[in-house]
Amino acid sequence: MAILIQRVETVEEAVLCRKLAAQVWGEGAPCAPAQMVVHARYGGVVLLAMEDTKPIGFLFSFPASYRGDFVLWSHETAILPEYLHRGIGTMLKMTQQQLAFEMGYPAIVWTFDPLISRNAYFNLHKLGASVVEYSVNMYGTDPDDLVNQGLDTDRFIAAWPTSKEPVSLASGCGPSAEDFASGLTVLRLEADNRAELQHLDRIHPVATLPALPDGSTTRPVLTEIPVRFDRVLSGDPRLAVTWRSSFRQAAERLFAAGYVPQRMLRSPERSTYIWTKTR
Repeated sequence: MAILIQRVETVEEAVLCRKLAAQVWGEGAPCAPAQMVVHARYGGVVLLAMEDTKPIGFLFSFPASYRGDFVLWSHETAILPEYLHRGIGTMLKMTQQQLAFEMGYPAIVWTFDPLISRNAYFNLHKLGASVVEYSVNMYGTDPDDLVNQGLDTDRFIAAWPTSKEPVSLASGCGPSAEDFASGLTVLRLEADNRAELQHLDRIHPVATLPALPDGSTTRPVLTEIPVRFDRVLSGDPRLAVTWRSSFRQAAERLFAAGYVPQRMLRSPERSTYIWTKTR
């Protein structure tokens, strides 16, 4: 059956969005239908993905002021698990981008978990968004959240121009092939229980965080993350806390030193951010 992306305009459609969100994140997580409808009618973009008459995904975004610009803030996107990896997320985001452009927004801004490699790859590579900020525990902790399971909700903030022209709050282009020829500094994260992790998608936890490159070099820096952090979270919650803490330490130091994550390398064995010095 064909999948249709439609703009939400009624309370009934917003109720469908809320039900989808509750299925993905739990009953306490979604926004109220009345809130969605107000934003849908007055400056926001709310979309519903349908397969025939079945709702299978949605996207909820609203106006916000970020770093001096009025942007479209993309707050919630959810797709039913059985419909993942079918391009529905891309369809929702591309529709959102077109509508945001028509409405005059210079950029769309949203958050994502930096330890979820598939989301990072989608945002940085498929969409071409730029990471502009690291926010510690942005949404607080909620033990009833089906996805985060009480873990601190640290997030990258991503900016995505609605046109091909760069916007001031985005961070530019990724490193070229020449960057790799000059060598990379590997920033290693703290993690334990190496032997116990071999069954979790061959994660490669590594040792102590070394010093950053000195100010005289602009070499890219690598940080590794688990290939499937969701499996770490469900299989060893204490180790997930260690990964969150270690990546937070690395990200805060890198941002303070003028680095931003601009690319991600993915393989069945590992996922690695490439950070480039921009200032």
